[in-house]
Amino acid sequence: MIQHKWINEILEKTPGSKDSHLNFILWCLALTGAIAFIIALLLGESVRAWGIFLVNYLFWSGIALAGVTFAAILQVTKAKWSRPVKRIGEAMGAFLPVSLILFFILFLGADDLFSWIKHPIPEKKAWLNLPFLFSRDLVAVLGLYGLCFIYIYFSLRPDLGLVKARQDAALSLFASGLVKNWRGQKEEEERCNRINNVIAPLLILTYALALSLLAFDLVMSLSPYWFSSLFGGYFFISNLYLGIASMILVTLFIKVRLGFDKFLTVFQFYDLGKLLFVFCLLWAYFFWSQYLPIWYGNLPEETHFLIIRFHQSPWKYLSVVILFTNFLCPFLILLSKNIKKRPKHLALVAAMVFFGMLAERYLLILPSIW
Repeated sequence: MIQHKWINEILEKTPGSKDSHLNFILWCLALTGAIAFIIALLLGESVRAWGIFLVNYLFWSGIALAGVTFAAILQVTKAKWSRPVKRIGEAMGAFLPVSLILFFILFLGADDLFSWIKHPIPEKKAWLNLPFLFSRDLVAVLGLYGLCFIYIYFSLRPDLGLVKARQDAALSLFASGLVKNWRGQKEEEERCNRINNVIAPLLILTYALALSLLAFDLVMSLSPYWFSSLFGGYFFISNLYLGIASMILVTLFIKVRLGFDKFLTVFQFYDLGKLLFVFCLLWAYFFWSQYLPIWYGNLPEETHFLIIRFHQSPWKYLSVVILFTNFLCPFLILLSKNIKKRPKHLALVAAMVFFGMLAERYLLILPSIW
């Protein structure tokens, strides 16, 4: 667990009033997005509005889930290099309560998103019906989010005990509500670590199953005649790729803004860079493993999904951009060992992947409904 001698230094650098301007800008951006969504609905662009809503729900919720899942992976592998990075991944889970609210809002636009509601497919009616789809996705989301919250709680509990011990007026009030029945620092560290050694593997497995289900229900079912048994695996792997890119960007931001040079060193960025390179290859592998059999199988119910995106305007141009930003450019750049040891240069590659994955989520969803 965290070294006790670091706790004072970390808490002293915790952002306060100096971040008020940043918070104001972020709230303005969120409000602008909400207003634009409402205006689109009022102007009769409901299909477009709900499509963008779904893109953003999967993108931002995916980042939050990938961060917590990545922290669980580090827990399972007992990676000692990852202590500061693990905390950043867990911090991404702060978006999950918002994501849960967005999940319920999403289904208000079900009629505009799912064509099979107005035009049922008899042979798929047992699976593609709104009550069953909403129920199974809700169970998956609640189960996955619940495990994330439990994991974060037991991971943070020992550190919150240190915060409470300082009797910091601003923080101890928050900490005291989460450290009831305190058993002592050493005992709590050992107990919470044992619990998370059990929770972490369950969280990773649930992540893979839940993200696969959401991929089938919220993406594949938008083109109800298309199917791919590999799409679930592609989706949760690509989401981890996005999550690692996001973690690199957040880690650099924290390092620069808070001056955490002692805790976030070149070695953390080097290891994150290697992971980004690995998932770049994994993304390409899953993409090609899905593309190749569909294309050479040449079955109309499968190939139409690819033809629309790769051979019809304007989507084919976006497909080329995604190929370059998610694979070709990161692959060639990350072959360099020095790039991975330069945080700002690595962050540029991560930013490329970040926006490339946003475009990829857009390409998966919008051609199916608009």
